[in-house]
Amino acid sequence: MLAEARVLLPGGQALLGFQFVATLTKSFHVLPISYQYIHVVDLCAIALAVTLLMTPAALHWNPATTTSNSTVSDRDS
Repeated sequence: MLAEARVLLPGGQALLGFQFVATLTKSFHVLPISYQYIHVVDLCAIALAVTLLMTPAALHWNPATTTSNSTVSDRDS
């Protein structure tokens, strides 16, 4: 699952960026307020999805979850 999340993450980040940039355009402010609210809700949903895609990698890296008793400084010396 970690490999799949790493493959999907750049796409999710790009989609999040494009959705955010759309809010900065002049045409976004011309939209009816209900459409703007829908867009903001979608932006939050995409941000949550990107966060969830990053979670497995962060948990996999977390040194507190490893079974080894050595730390990085112990291995360097």
